[in-house]
Formats: sequence, structure tokens, C-alpha cells
Amino acid sequence: MDKKIVFIKTSRGESEVSGMSGDMKRVLLLIDGNSNFEHVIKRAPPSLRGDLREIIQRLLDAELIADKSKSKVELKIVNPRMIAPQLTDPGEELDFTSMFKAPSAEDLAAEAVRQKEREASRLKAVEAAQLQAATIARQQAEVAAKVEAEAKVKQEAVERQAAEARAKAEAAARLRAEQEAARIKAQLEAVAKSRRDAEEQARRNTEDSRLKAEQEAARVKAELEAAAKAKREAEVRARQEAAAAEKAKAEKVRRKAEEEAARIQAELEAAKARAEAEAKALAEERSRIKAEEEAAARAKAEEERQQREAEAARIKAKRKPPPVPRRRRSGNSGKLKPRESRRKRKPPPAPRRRRSGNSGKLKPRESRRKRKPPPAPRRRKPT
Repeated sequence: MDKKIVFIKTSRGESEVSGMSGDMKRVLLLIDGNSNFEHVIKRAPPSLRGDLREIIQRLLDAELIADKSKSKVELKIVNPRMIAPQLTDPGEELDFTSMFKAPSAEDLAAEAVRQKEREASRLKAVEAAQLQAATIARQQAEVAAKVEAEAKVKQEAVERQAAEARAKAEAAARLRAEQEAARIKAQLEAVAKSRRDAEEQARRNTEDSRLKAEQEAARVKAELEAAAKAKREAEVRARQEAAAAEKAKAEKVRRKAEEEAARIQAELEAAKARAEAEAKALAEERSRIKAEEEAAARAKAEEERQQREAEAARIKAKRKPPPVPRRRRSGNSGKLKPRESRRKRKPPPAPRRRRSGNSGKLKPRESRRKRKPPPAPRRRKPT
């Protein structure tokens, strides 16, 4: 369809436009007899521009509009006006020849002038109607543009409100995440403080045990030295008093001193073994507590991470359509187990004891050689 074509309304279109409705009426009101097809497209609302060609073709097929260059002015047949006969009084004579009087040239000329005036009036009325239709079409286009602008403003307001709501939701989620992170950090700091306190308490207990053992050893050593000194003095006195009695008494004192020394040595070894066992038990207890705390911290962190991911997925699901659920594999093949559940630690073996001498008592294995005291536990930096 040529964009330079100028369409005009036909008489049928003029008479039926008031009874029409819908898009055809809106397009028919845009036809003013002066605008070409390109101008009609520009004046049409955006909602009609896609179907404008089809609607105009339907108006052409229905003979409601026509191409101005191809249309012709319809010739109207003017019927001659009948001149009514003049009534005469009954008393007068009837003149039958007056009924067939032909119109004069002046009457025909006057009738032609009146016909031209009526035609001019009709053309003016048509032009006025077309101008009014163009005005109405322009007003409707302005109203449509205003409605479209208001709809656009409302749409922008809705989008702005949605963006603000989305920003508020993101800020709230970020605030919750920060609060959760702060809470987790506080919990981790509390756990680290508890671990440090436990390590400090264990160190103090170990130090106290070591000091007690050293004090006991010093006391026993002092007693041994005092006993040895008493023994030497007794031997001197015994040699001075009698050689025979001195030998027997010295032998008796020697045996007694050896037995006492053996007993004291056994007690020292037992005390040392107990101190080492206690230190080892404390170290193992500390390691166990530390492993349990680390496992609890990891489990807590994993649980909270899963909760954050579930919260993020839920927020994301509100903005997007739910995805098609997938069938997950059953079983525990995909689950992670804590390291403590995969590898169980065995308890430390009990110290082996040997029989010593003919007394039938069990003697600790450590009595064969002197073992160094256990080193002090190393303090770990808080994580």
C-alpha cells in the first residue's frame, strides 16, 4: 500500500461511523480527507500501528473509505419543484389552462442558483464534518497518548517500587547474613576461649603435679641423706665400741637401709609413673576435647552454611519460577562423614609391668631405665 495515498470517507462511512465501535471506528475517525497514509500511521495510537494496514483494507472492502484520487463527485438528480395550484373561490371561473403553465427562464435560473447554494452548503457541511472528525481524531489521539504516558508512568512507578522492594529484601538478607556471621564469630571466639582456658588449666595441673613430684623426691632424698649420715655415725660409734658387734650391727643396718632405699626408690618410681600417666591422660583428654570442639565447630559451620544456602535459594525462588525437581540418588554414598566417625582413635595401651626379684611384686618397666619427664604441652594459636 502506497504511503502517499489520501483516503476520504464515503457517504456510507459518514452515515455508519456513529454506529461503529472498536478499532475500525478509531481508524475511520483518523481519515480526514487531507492526510495521506503515512500521516495516518504517525497519528495512530501505538496499539493500532501493527494492524493499521489490515484495518484500512477492511474499510476499503466495506466501501467506508475510498482513494481520493480515484473517487468521483456523485451527481445528484434534482427533481423539478412542483408549483402548487392556487385555489380560487367557487364563484369564480375555473381556468384550466393555468395548471399546465411551464416555468419561465427566470424561475429556472433562480432554481439553479438555489441548487448551487444548496450544493455549496452541503460541501461546507461535509468539510465541517471532516474538520470536526479530524478534531475528534486528534483529541482521541491526544487522549490515547496521554493514557499511554500515564500507563508508562504507572509502569515505571511499579518497576521502581519493585526495585526498591528488591533492594530492601537484599539489604535485609545482607543484614541477616552479617548478624549470623557475627553470632558465629562470637561462638567461635567463645569456643576458642574455652579451649584456651582448658589448656591453661591442664598446664597448671601438670605443673602442680610436677612440683609435687619434685618436692616428694627432694624430701625422700633429704631423708636418704639423713639416713646415710646417721648410718655413718652409727658405724663410727659401732667400730669404737666393739669390732664384733659393729660388724653384725653394720650388716643389719646395711640390709635395712638397702630395703628402705629399695622401698623408697619403688615409691619414687611409682609416683613418677603415676605423674606421667596423669600427664598423658590429661594430654589425651585435652586432645579429645579439642577434637570434639573442632568437630562441633565444623558441624555447626556446615549446618549454618546449609541454612544460608537454603535461605538464599528460597529468596531466589521467589523471583524465579520454580525449577523442575530432579530425582536424587538415594543412599548415603553422597554424604560426608566427619573425620572422627571415619577414624576412631584407640585408647593408649596400659604400661607393662615386670616382676622384680623374689618378692612376687610387679615392677614397672620404666624402672629399668630412667625416662625423661613429659614435655609441657604446646599452646596452639586460637583460630
